[in-house]
Order: sequence, then C-alpha cells, then structure tokens
Amino acid sequence: MVAPAAVGKEAKPSSANNVSSAEVPAGANPQERALRTVSQMSVDEMLRLFVGHVGIDLGVLGGMPGVPPPAGSRNSAGFVPGVERLGVPPLWETDAMLGVGNLRDKMRPGDTATAFPSTLLLAASFDPDLADRTGSALGSEAHRKGYNVLLGPGLNQLREPRNGRNFEYFSEDPLLTGLMGGAMIRGIQSQHVVAAAKHFALNSTQVNQNTLDARIDEGALRESELLAFQIALEQGRPGSVMCSYNALNGTPTCNSPWLLETVLKKQWKFDGWVMSDWGATKGADFANSGLDQQSGSEIDAEPWFADALRQSVQKGQTSKRRLRDMALRIVRTQFRLGLDRFPAARTEPFDPEPGARMALEVARRGIVLLKNNGILPLHQPEAIISAIGGFADRGVLRGSGSSEVTPTNGKLFVMPAFDEQGYEAVRNPTFLPSSPVKVLREKLPLAMISYDPGMGAKDAALAARNADTVLLFLWRHETETRDSPDMRLPLGQNELVEAVAAANPNVVVIVQSGNPVLMPWADKVKGIVWAGFPGQEGGKAIAEILTGEVNPSGHLPFSLFRSHEQLPFPELPNQGVAFFKPVTVNYKEGADVGYRWLAKSGQSPLFPFGHGLSYTTFDIANPSVGAVKPLRISAVVRNTGGKAGRAVPQLYLTQTPGEQTIKLAGFASVLVEAGESKSVQFDVDPRILANYDAAKGKWVVRAGSYNFALGKSAGELGPAIKVDMQTITLDP
Repeated sequence: MVAPAAVGKEAKPSSANNVSSAEVPAGANPQERALRTVSQMSVDEMLRLFVGHVGIDLGVLGGMPGVPPPAGSRNSAGFVPGVERLGVPPLWETDAMLGVGNLRDKMRPGDTATAFPSTLLLAASFDPDLADRTGSALGSEAHRKGYNVLLGPGLNQLREPRNGRNFEYFSEDPLLTGLMGGAMIRGIQSQHVVAAAKHFALNSTQVNQNTLDARIDEGALRESELLAFQIALEQGRPGSVMCSYNALNGTPTCNSPWLLETVLKKQWKFDGWVMSDWGATKGADFANSGLDQQSGSEIDAEPWFADALRQSVQKGQTSKRRLRDMALRIVRTQFRLGLDRFPAARTEPFDPEPGARMALEVARRGIVLLKNNGILPLHQPEAIISAIGGFADRGVLRGSGSSEVTPTNGKLFVMPAFDEQGYEAVRNPTFLPSSPVKVLREKLPLAMISYDPGMGAKDAALAARNADTVLLFLWRHETETRDSPDMRLPLGQNELVEAVAAANPNVVVIVQSGNPVLMPWADKVKGIVWAGFPGQEGGKAIAEILTGEVNPSGHLPFSLFRSHEQLPFPELPNQGVAFFKPVTVNYKEGADVGYRWLAKSGQSPLFPFGHGLSYTTFDIANPSVGAVKPLRISAVVRNTGGKAGRAVPQLYLTQTPGEQTIKLAGFASVLVEAGESKSVQFDVDPRILANYDAAKGKWVVRAGSYNFALGKSAGELGPAIKVDMQTITLDP
C-alpha cells in the first residue's frame, strides 16, 4: 500500500511525485533484464554477489592488521565484486550519513568531501524537498568519487535520547522520519547510487548493540519505528535495506524471517536486497531468513555466504530458488537505478562548491531558535560582544564514527584527550573548520568581539561582565559505539552558564549537540539556539542567524526534557553492563516515544517537539476539512510580522474515539512574505488514525469522532477540528 503524501504542501506539485529517469530507463525493463542475466549465472557467480568485503585494510583503522582489501575495492567501507561477463558492475560502498565517509582521514588520506550537517539537523527543517535535494547532492558526490552504494540513510527512531548515534537519524516521530528519510532516498538514487536504509530495526542503542535483545509488542512496533521505515520505503523505494546488530523479540534481526521475509518483502513488497550490518551475519542459514548479502565478511567468523552457503545448497538446506532470488534482487536493483549504464568513476578535479552550498542551506534551515527575549538578532553595530566557549574560535562540532568526513574547507581541530567521559583517543571531540567567531567578526566589523575559551567559570564571568551581549557556545560530543550515560552537558558547562548569567543578564546560549540535552539554566538566559552538528559551513550559518541575515526556521525534531525522570528509563537500561554481555530491554513506552510519552504520562517538556521561533510571527487560521478518503485538512498561514520567513505549520491528531492522544499527522514548510497569506493542505495517512491489530494483521481505523489541531509545535495547538470517520481496515 502506498500512503498519501501525508505532508503539508502548497498548490505547486510536490517533488515527492517526481520519478527519476534512472527508475524506468527508456526501452528497458529491469525485471526482464535481471531475469535473463541471472539465468545465465553460475553458482559461483551468484555467490560472488552475496559476499561483501571490507574495502580497506582494517589495520589502517587499528582493527585487524593483515587483512588487505580485495582487488578492485576503492578504500571505503565495503566492496562486492560484480560479474563482468554479464554486465553486472561491482558495488563500491561508502559510509554516507553526513557525507562521503573517510573515517579519521585514514581510509583515503587527504580525500575531501562535503561534511554535511547531521541528519537530525536536516530533519529540523521539516522540509522533504530539502531532504530530496540534500540526498541528490550527497549521491552526486558519491558517484563522482567512484561509489555507487551509500550506506544510509538511518531511519531509526530517537527512542533512547542518550543513543550515541542519534545525530545520524531523523527524529523521534515516525511520520517525520519516514517522509524526510524517503525524500533523501529519492535524492540519492536520482544520481544512480543505491541508498541502503538502515538499521532495520529497533537499533536504539550503541552499548552492547551486538548482544541487545530489544523487546516490544508487535502493534507498538508497527505504529512506531516500523511505520517510519514503511513510509520511507514507500516514498523513496531504496535499493537496499540493512538489518541491524541487535535482536528483536528474541531473534537477531538479520536472521528474522518475520522481519525480513514476512514484513519487508511480502507485506511491504520490497523488491531490493537486504544486506547485513558489518559483522552481523552468524551463519549460512541467515539466507533462509531473508538476508541476501553478507557485509564486511572479514569481520565475521567466516564468509558464510561463500563456501558455507554453497554447501547448504548442496545439502538441500537452502534452495536454488532462494539463491536465484538473492541474485535477482541485487541485479534488478542495479539495472533499475542504472548502475550499469551510468558507472561510478572518480572525477577529477572534484568541484567542492555545489556540496558546500547545499551544506550551508541545510544548516541555515535546520538551526532552531528556542528562546528569544528580545536579544536576537544582534542589532548594535558597535556592540561589545563576548564570545565564550565551545572552541567557537576554531570551528563547529561534529559527531564521530563511520559517518566522519574529511571536509573540503580546511583542517580539522581535534580536542586533546581527556578522561572524564572516558573517550578513546581516536574518538576525541572533533571540530570542523568553520568558526562562528571568525564569521561574526567579518559580519560585524564595527563591533568589538573578544573570545574566551570558557575553561574556567570565574574567568568566563570576568570576560562577560562588561559586554553588551554574551554569546556562550556549549557542546556535547556524540559517537558511534557509545551511549552517553545521561543528557547533561559535560566538563562543567552548566556551571559555566550559571556563572556567566550571574555576571551579565544579556546571554545567548548556542548549543551544539547530536541529542537532546538538559538545560537547567534556560530561565536565566535571554536567548537559546540549538545548532545541532551544523556541518562544515555551520559557523557561517550560526553567525547569519545571530545577526539576522538569515531568519531562523528550524523546528525541534525531538523533545527537550526537563530532567531524566521524564524519560521512560531515567537510568540508561544497559549502563554498567560489561561490553558484549547479553542485555534485554523491554520498551515499555511502546509506540509512545518522545512527545507522545510525555503527553501520555502527563508531563510537559522544557521545549516541545516541533518548537521553533522566527524573527517574524505567523498565524495559522481557517482550518477546513475536505475529502475524507483520503482525509484532507486545509488551512491558511499568514505572516503577521514585518519580515519574510518560513513557517512550519503542524497538524496533530489529538483524539480518537474514546481516547486522548497526540500524533503528528502532517506538516508543511512554507516561505511567506511579510503580510502575505498562503494556503496549505495536509493529506493524512490513515495509519496515523489507526491502531495495528496484530491478531488480525490489519491496520484498523475505528468508526467515530476524531479530533485534530493545527499548531506551531506539539505544545502549542489551536482549537479542535472534528472529523467523523467510518471503519477502515488496511493491509500491513
């Protein structure tokens, strides 16, 4: 079932309906071509497609010395040989969540690419068109660097706000994640590059993820993370899906017939191939559960999908029909996306400018103005400004792990090692070369802008005392393989805010983080900006927003909590468990993640999901209900201020028959001139109204009265919009 658009839009056609020329090449049928090709393959040739290799000598990364990359690889995350005689190209795979990956600049020393803002910051734009264009820019760079598979995007829900990899994901909401992720997939694949949607599924933590058994009811899973994946697959049709390390309800996801065969391939009609995460394949029998390709076989105990799978076929344990299906899925996807007709090859010289422009636009659109008591934009041309902390004289923070990119705009600054958080030397906080302080000095030439590193609260307070405005830069590093033990800012930064705010009332805090953080000082400062991990052009984007050159339009893709006690698990469930020891987590919140959990438990966040301020004001009025099948709700957005800005009206389901609830049901991103009004419409996906009945295997919309509300966030909603619905049942 293909869902309605489910995202607010203006009258112009949505890019969601565009089909890439790579999808249906003129005069060719990918299915027929693939059938003919696979029919000519020997068993050896098919097996070649099923075994992925690490594309670099692991010793370079401090891993497994003496394991050289296979011939034909291109020094990246993965490589799968092709079948040259039949025109099936190799797969050159690169990590790709925030740009063409080059972990620690050791895979390909000096090979630069655009370091894009975090996916979480992209999601804060609430604009699938921007995600589509970002994916296209990312796919274009990958193709020009010789890669035809991007290992992303990540579609996991922000179920656990301390997960060290959340900066690579989109949001705590399945609709926002699904639509933004699907749009990014469309963009990537428009460039003849396969997108591998990951990590399927419920990969909500980093610590002990290889031994985690994530437990959740099927109905709750269908209504949360699986819905995010399902919408993204419908909207983007990725060529591949990557299963995850963890187990789901007792079964490893890469060996789950229910997840891979029943749900993904049969119910959702996914026609691409399933690859494992690197090191997640534990036997040849995983092929019988729906896994089509073993990735990073050098990390596993053995290349299970080579001789072991051959023997499984010879013994009748795996059917030849299954073998052909595995090959067909890989080859058909390559033909559908044109990997054979538009081969990926390194282009020299590499032009960095298109990527840099795209990275800057994403940062401008994603940065969120959380609080503004008249202090922003900076309006005194000859002001005395004290900038403090966050290495803001050097650059902007990025996350760590396989998503690391060597940027095109200069050298990285790596923070010296420290012990308080237990970081390994190779995962020290790293800053991209884009200094907000440097750009501010360029944009405010008459201002006196000093910088203090913020290493001591007393020194920082002295530096702040006589300033007209204080810009206080805070940060928290996040990394793959580790979770943060809590949501606090490290290294005494909360105490730093307290001291500076006591010394000067005119403080703006700029937070760089890849997760929600606690802000116990929020009522003591006049301005708060969440800048996420803003990418290689982030310093410029931050300065432009602070000075008012850019009107902020980002909205939170997660809830900002008041305390750990507001979480379903105040203590991280696997904290203190020895690494690689089995861990079971029962996700008691079910489908009620983030803002839905807060509403269900009667709690209010510090800042709600969807919150974001502007330097102008908007009014959302005149709601009306159009068709019911599918349900369409319209409204008018009016700019009531004196400056052009981008509004993000949001539609929420607030009541189903006999039950209070809150679910994002639609959203729009609309550029509105001062005094102008624009109409928006929301086509509501019926699954947002439904509950999943696991016994029946159906989505069920109950007959009765439903209430919706329009607003600017999950915590700022207008009057109820009543809609009467008849019973609807939908296939899974």
